[in-house]
Amino acid sequence: MSTGPGTPPTEIPAASQAVLQQIGELALKPQSIEAFFADLLPRAISATGTAAGGIWMIDAQRRLVLAREQELLKTGFMNDPMLKAAFEQPFSTAVDKGCALAFATREEKLDGPGRMFSMLLGGVWAQQRPQGLVQLLEEEPADPNARGWRLAALEQICQSISTFLSRLPTFPTGTSSTNPAAPGGTAPRPSPQIPTLPGGAANVSSTAPPMGGFVPGVPFPVPPQAGGPVRPAPNPGPAPSAGGPPVPLEVLPAGTVVGGAAATPVTPTDLPLEEVLAVHNHLRVNDVAQVAANDGRRWLGVDRVSIAERVGNRLRLMSISGSQSVNPRSNVVQLLSDLADKVVRSGERLTFDGESRTLPPLLEQPLADYLHESRSRAVVIAPLFDPVALKKFTDAGIRGEKEPVPKPKPLGALVVEQISDTPLPRDLDQRLDCLTAHTGLAMRNAQEHERIFLMPLWRFLGGYTSWFRGRRLAQWALGLAAAAGVAAALTYLRWDYRAEGKGRLMPVIRQEVFAPWDGDVIQVKVSTGDPVKQGDTLLVLKNDELQARLLAQQNALAEKETQVASVRSQLSESTAGLTRAQINELQFKEQQLLAEIKGVELQVGTLEKQIGALTVKATIDGVVATFRVEELLRQRPVRRGELLLQVMDPSKDWRLELDVAENRLGHMLEAQSQSGTRQLPLTYILATGTEKTWQATLDTIGSRAMVSEKEGAVIPVFATPTAPLPDDPQIGAEVIAKINCGKKPLGYVLFGDVIEFFRKKLWF
Repeated sequence: MSTGPGTPPTEIPAASQAVLQQIGELALKPQSIEAFFADLLPRAISATGTAAGGIWMIDAQRRLVLAREQELLKTGFMNDPMLKAAFEQPFSTAVDKGCALAFATREEKLDGPGRMFSMLLGGVWAQQRPQGLVQLLEEEPADPNARGWRLAALEQICQSISTFLSRLPTFPTGTSSTNPAAPGGTAPRPSPQIPTLPGGAANVSSTAPPMGGFVPGVPFPVPPQAGGPVRPAPNPGPAPSAGGPPVPLEVLPAGTVVGGAAATPVTPTDLPLEEVLAVHNHLRVNDVAQVAANDGRRWLGVDRVSIAERVGNRLRLMSISGSQSVNPRSNVVQLLSDLADKVVRSGERLTFDGESRTLPPLLEQPLADYLHESRSRAVVIAPLFDPVALKKFTDAGIRGEKEPVPKPKPLGALVVEQISDTPLPRDLDQRLDCLTAHTGLAMRNAQEHERIFLMPLWRFLGGYTSWFRGRRLAQWALGLAAAAGVAAALTYLRWDYRAEGKGRLMPVIRQEVFAPWDGDVIQVKVSTGDPVKQGDTLLVLKNDELQARLLAQQNALAEKETQVASVRSQLSESTAGLTRAQINELQFKEQQLLAEIKGVELQVGTLEKQIGALTVKATIDGVVATFRVEELLRQRPVRRGELLLQVMDPSKDWRLELDVAENRLGHMLEAQSQSGTRQLPLTYILATGTEKTWQATLDTIGSRAMVSEKEGAVIPVFATPTAPLPDDPQIGAEVIAKINCGKKPLGYVLFGDVIEFFRKKLWF
């Protein structure tokens, strides 16, 4: 709420009227400005029943500075840029119109709602010029019933200050650039250096956002005739006595700048086009967004301007005018991002000035949610395009080219908001077209610049290499120094030399099953991965030749046994009729047949063992490691000594069976000699899981080279993995190992193969 000069005041309590009378008497006493403000401010706080306050004056640089304060700094108002941004517009209105008004806003914090700041602001005018304002902070919670008489009391306080300023011999109009000499011939005192503070923040919910004419840290000229309503100057009254030396405004105690509030608001027509062209001075998207938001707000003459960039499939709010940073978790920021994203997807500009009947249904609810949270009265959201690409698309459509040019995607959005009652400027559309075109082009250039790979590194190096341009001797010296440094590092810096080996991870305990005889596989009792115990039948073979030989020997055995029975019958039945020679002959024949039977029995036993061996059994506990056993062996003829399948025991020890290139053997033997042990450490990875490395120890090196189809001449080596083993190791898993062969020069580690090639081809 606010009250102006024409608002009838509410009746002021008697106690406050007495204090106001004292303030009026102070304004008529000859004294310095410092002493006057020191006496006035406590009385002003007491008369209005407020908690804190401050007196702000326009200095020689046309800035609003804090001349006196009481308990105001303790409230945190001066240290919170978000609050200062929220109070920019009320400060400007109070100074411009010279009226008393009330303004309230609440801090928005991440841990919940913050403190409510309810302020009473009164503009101070003298001789038809704005001179400053009085700021009073009400107690929390503020009493709305007492606000009327407090504003009336504030009007009287501002009137007393105007009376005092008008009575000074040297009237402080804010236009003096030098200090007059003090009485007694003292040299003039220089103006104090007043620091400027940035104002504003994105996560403050207020009823009035930053507005043109009150821009942080930017001084504005005060024209001879102010643009606001003119207040009549009070009667000067009697002049101060000689004992009170005139104190010009420039030597007031240096306060803290809230912002560069001007006495007269700046309209868009007062600002040149350079405000828009400034966006092309930057090659970072954040800088472009900050300049476009802050300078664009003044150039458009609106309350707030925000810039959003499209990042992937979402829209991210980059900057808000008057804000140093954007809080992405703020409700206002999230709602605005959602609304702007929907507008950008449509590709059309959204203009809302209080009439919602023409809005697309998709945007009605997001817009209503944002207006409710931000309290904005008018919103314009314009998509940002690359103007060059947009012109190509438009020209292609006009010429009717056969190959259509794709419509450019929006780069982001520019959001214009008006929160005060002031209507949008009449030429906003023309100015917005100009601003969006320049901002889109600058953002496109910044995005392309930031896409350059390792741009921060190139920028850093470019700053140093630019010094060498045109300096030939320095360039040669730098090149030679760099070459010498590299050569020294490659020669004297020692690094771990590691020989590479490739192979498989295998169990140590295993059985390789070979064909015991030529034959055909008639039964396969196991499948791949089946667990087996010692003595279990794995497969059955059949050999017809062995079966035929066994049958022949069995028949021969039966025939011999028949002949022996016949001979024994002859000897037992008619021994009386036989001569001694015949008996001896029969006995000899019996012994001969028995010897032949024994030989035949031995042959039958051997054949039975050979046929029994055709039933292949497991000799160890383990699992069948051969892949697709049944498909490979069933009904298949095999030859004696042919490998049929493998049985391995994965529950016991494992080892790495590696092949190392023959030319790495010397490095491994040298490392064993230097370390005094045959064991060398190595690191390996599994082809089934390259994200983790494992450790092992090389313990056996083959005594002869072998020829590998892939690697050529290789040396087989065995290594024992150290605990822990890989989780659930697979039999025959492919591994790549690096065998540590000790320290060698870095140059040999990196270029050892090249060095060995030259040694073989050129030096030998």
